[in-house]
Amino acid sequence: MRYLYYLNCAMMALSAVLTVVLAVVCLIYVLYLGREPQLQDELRFLFVTTGLFGVMAVGGVIAVLGQHRSRPWHWAGLGLWVGALTLALRLFAPA
Repeated sequence: MRYLYYLNCAMMALSAVLTVVLAVVCLIYVLYLGREPQLQDELRFLFVTTGLFGVMAVGGVIAVLGQHRSRPWHWAGLGLWVGALTLALRLFAPA
């Protein structure tokens, strides 16, 4: 179970970093929306992606805290980030 804990920690950290970076990109897009109207087309996809990685980070936090405290609800967090990862892979998979 120790390896699962390390995997949960890694997913929590990586998805949290991606969420913060994508949130900053969203902010930059919103600031430059008046100057570059074509950014409007990409903004919705960027919001969806940011939210998806945010859900993945929350799932990682639930999984890490639950596993650290030896609670059975850590499986819910694991399922949450695995589900969000599956959606992200389907979203970015080539057609």
